[in-house]
Amino acid sequence: VWSFTPNQTKATLHCKSQLLCMGWANRVDRLLLLGTSTGKLRLYDTETKRTYCDVESEPGYPRVVSVTSSPNGQLLVYGCAAMVQSDIGSSPTAKSYADPLPEIHSPRRKRRPECTGALVCWDVKAMKTERSLPLDPAPTAVNCSAFNHNGNLLVTGGADGMIRLFDMTQCDVLMGWQAHVGEVYCVQFSCDETTVFSIGEDGKLNV
Repeated sequence: VWSFTPNQTKATLHCKSQLLCMGWANRVDRLLLLGTSTGKLRLYDTETKRTYCDVESEPGYPRVVSVTSSPNGQLLVYGCAAMVQSDIGSSPTAKSYADPLPEIHSPRRKRRPECTGALVCWDVKAMKTERSLPLDPAPTAVNCSAFNHNGNLLVTGGADGMIRLFDMTQCDVLMGWQAHVGEVYCVQFSCDETTVFSIGEDGKLNV
């Protein structure tokens, strides 16, 4: 972790497990959020250079692949995913990311096991899981998410190619649509929050 002014390293974190995502906690800018491949969302204090808290992910979904903080800093929303087959064992028949995948437009392209997951809300003040958000029509890994300016809306991009818009006051889905063929890699609200931009596995930028 380094700072612009002065230009220097503030902290160095060594982690035994693979880090899959990161972000900053709003309103507490010293807290770095780190998602690991071993079922933990780590809150790391860059001032004291110590782990502030380790959050256990949902059972069955040990890979924390995305995390975002609400504007008021009171809520963390993280996406956790099932273990990839290459992590389960070293069997020669186990499929890994190095293996060729079917063509993205092939009608026979199957849902990969690592695409299943959950979307979890964690209360920073209470230090506990608040709830899991619904991911209809099927549980899917959420690769990316973003709040609007007041935290009432949350937009997410899934491994199933869908974008979902959540009403966080009701903790329910307002709408969802198939945005990409393949996974969604990034989602953002426009400046006026009337449009959602997304980038996907199909190489497209959608509006």
